[in-house]
Amino acid sequence: MILDHSTNGRLNLKETYKHVCHSNQPLPLFKRIWYPQIPPSASSLIWRIIHNKLPSQGALRNKGFFIVSMCSLCGSSYETSDHLIYQFPFVVGLWNWLGGISYCHIYTSSILSILSSGKTSGSAQVVDIFLAVEIFTIWVIWYSRNQICFCNQIITVQQATSIVSSKVNITSNSTKAVMGPSVSELLILKHLGINGHPRKFIRIKEVIWRPPKSGWIIYNSDGSAHGYPVMGAIRAIELADRFGWSNLWLESDSALVVQSFAGVSLMHCSLRNRWLNCTAVTKSFCFVVGHIYREGNVCADTLASKATSMAGFCWWKSTPSFLVAELNRNRIGLT
Repeated sequence: MILDHSTNGRLNLKETYKHVCHSNQPLPLFKRIWYPQIPPSASSLIWRIIHNKLPSQGALRNKGFFIVSMCSLCGSSYETSDHLIYQFPFVVGLWNWLGGISYCHIYTSSILSILSSGKTSGSAQVVDIFLAVEIFTIWVIWYSRNQICFCNQIITVQQATSIVSSKVNITSNSTKAVMGPSVSELLILKHLGINGHPRKFIRIKEVIWRPPKSGWIIYNSDGSAHGYPVMGAIRAIELADRFGWSNLWLESDSALVVQSFAGVSLMHCSLRNRWLNCTAVTKSFCFVVGHIYREGNVCADTLASKATSMAGFCWWKSTPSFLVAELNRNRIGLT
């Protein structure tokens, strides 16, 4: 006997598995079901419905259990998964409530259509919250059915929506997603009684370069000077000692330069001796070192960019043409 579906004509376990179990392409919506902030019991319920594994009375009859099937919620129809989730008036009321919140129509032909027709675009918080609303709405339908079957307790649409809102509120407290600047999204969150998570406000800080006082020399160094920010500070101190500038104010946009004056341990071993010489020289100076933001250090940044295309040391006795515009802005306090 030769098997047509086998590569070598023989029956083996691997070929049998491939023939019996057809592999399906995973849908991207499946990943959305297993949301970290949603209880696994609710996510697993959605997974069972998708794979037709929900233990409804109709499913039990199909497996050979001889029971009289009647919908526990409406009491008139044959109980199947489709009837429980999509069809009878109690469920229709829940889906209409959900559509009113999201300002869109919820297509209830299948679980996948429900997850696809909801809020799948917008801010991260609203998308996550609406996914939780959809999952908890399906969960509360099954919960209401079980309450009638096992506790003889009827849950109304208003009670079901309150249960969904309370579940979603618990979920929203554990998410770090932020809302967008949209009125419609704010209305969705307020309708569910959820506090929005706005984006953190950006701190705006004015950065202005200020000229030194009379008799002081200010030395602005860029953090990328010579590929190592401390080299600019070393060069500044050496030039001040050479020209006899006793009042030196050193500014750099590198935090490493400022921290280096607090301890020699931060200095690279190749520059340590040269750095120790400079710190000894500054003891005879009126010396101040401070940090300046890059936005206030534009002139030094422009010079550093220009220096990358130059070889050796260059000294300008007057303002170079490429620096005139930024220097004038500094003089009038614009940068």
